Amino acid sequence: ETSYKSKDGVLFLEVHRFAFSPDSVAYGEYNSYFEDAFAHAVTEMHAGIAVRTMAPTEHLFYLVCHLLKHFLHGGCGIRQVCDIGLFSQRHMDQIDWPRLTEWLGSISAWDFAISLFSIAQESLGIGLTGMPIDLHSSKTDPKELLDDILDSGVYGSSTMSRKHSASITLGEVESAKSKASFAKTRKVQMLFPPASSLVKRYPYLVKHPWLLPVAWLQRIFGYLKRLDKSNTPGEALRVGQERTALLKQYGLLSRPNTKQVDTSQYLSALCELVEQGHEVSIPIAGSSMTPFLIDGRDHVFVKAPANPICQGDIVLYRRFDGNYILHRVYRVHDDGDITTYDMIGDAQNIIEQGIQRKQILAVATRIQRKGRIMEPGCFFWWFFQHIWLGIIPFRRLLMRVYALCHFSKRIK
Repeated sequence: ETSYKSKDGVLFLEVHRFAFSPDSVAYGEYNSYFEDAFAHAVTEMHAGIAVRTMAPTEHLFYLVCHLLKHFLHGGCGIRQVCDIGLFSQRHMDQIDWPRLTEWLGSISAWDFAISLFSIAQESLGIGLTGMPIDLHSSKTDPKELLDDILDSGVYGSSTMSRKHSASITLGEVESAKSKASFAKTRKVQMLFPPASSLVKRYPYLVKHPWLLPVAWLQRIFGYLKRLDKSNTPGEALRVGQERTALLKQYGLLSRPNTKQVDTSQYLSALCELVEQGHEVSIPIAGSSMTPFLIDGRDHVFVKAPANPICQGDIVLYRRFDGNYILHRVYRVHDDGDITTYDMIGDAQNIIEQGIQRKQILAVATRIQRKGRIMEPGCFFWWFFQHIWLGIIPFRRLLMRVYALCHFSKRIK
C-alpha cells in the first residue's frame, strides 16, 4: 500500500493494489469476489465530479468483508457498522440480495452479517425495514458482538493487549482453513509472528527478510517498554481466547459446509442467478473432483453456457433424482435429434452416461485453488482437461499414490 497524510493532519489516504492482502490465509480469498469490480463499476456525481466506484452489491459485500477483516484482527469500530447500515438503507433497491446472500454464505459469514444489520437497526436506529432479509434469523445474540465492537475502540486499537491478541484470532482462522491446530503454537506466534505480518511496521523486511530475528527483538523490547496492567501477555491471551469463542459462535472458524450451503434457499438463489447471466461461486464438497478440486478448500465459478459444451468442460448438472453434480464431460454424443453427454469426476473411473442438455445448468469459467484463481488455458487446467481425461484406466493406481503422498504430508 501507499499512504499519504496532509500536513494539517486532516486528510489521510491509503492506496492499495488489492482489496485484501493476497498473502493472508484468513481473508486473501476475498479478492476473487472483486475481480470483475471494474467491469461492473458505476459512476456517482459528487460536487460536480464524476467518481467511479463499485456497484452497490459489490460495495456492500466489500464493506462487510472489510469489517470482518478488522474483526479477525483486534476488532472493528462501530463506525464501520454505521457505514454498512447507512449504505444498505440508501441502496436497498439496487442491491442484488440473492447474490449477496450467496456470497456471504460462501465465506461462512451469513450469521455474522445478519447480526451487523440487526445492530445497525436496533442499536443505531438505521431503518432497514424494507430489507428482504429476516434480521432475527441469526442463531447468535448480536449483543455479544456489539459488546466486543464497543470494547475494541477504533479498528480494535483500544488497548495494546487487544492489538496483540490478533495473532491468536488470526492464527485460529488460518489453522481452521488449513485443517491444522493452532493451540500449541499460539503463545510462540504471539512473540514470533511471520514476516508477512511485520513488514508494515518494519519495512526493511521487504528487501531483507533474513533480518526477521532482528524485527522479533525490536518488537519484544518495544513490547516490554509498554507493559502495564492493561498490556500483559496474560491479558492478550485472555482477550484472544474470549474473541476466539466469539468467532466459533458465528461459525467463522468452520470451513464452508455443503450441508449448510446446499439448501433449497441456496440452490434456488444459485439457479436464479445463473439464469440471469451471473457468474456464481460454489464451494467444493466431496472428493469426486480430486485432485483438481479439493473438498472444503477450493471454489468453482460457474455461468450459464454461452458456447457448445465440449469434451473436458466442467459442468454443473442435475440428475433426475434431484441431486446436483459437478463433473467433467468425458464424451459428447450428437445423434441429431438429441445430444447426450457422458460425465466423470476427476477422481473416478466409472463413466455416467445419458445426461441430457436440459439437465446441464452451468459450466465452469474459472476456479479458486489453494486461494489462487486459475482459468482455462493454464497448464494445470489443460492437463486435467486433456491428459488426465485420457488415462482413466490408470486413475485408481494414481489416486492411491496421491492419497499416500497427501497422507504423508499431513503427518509431517
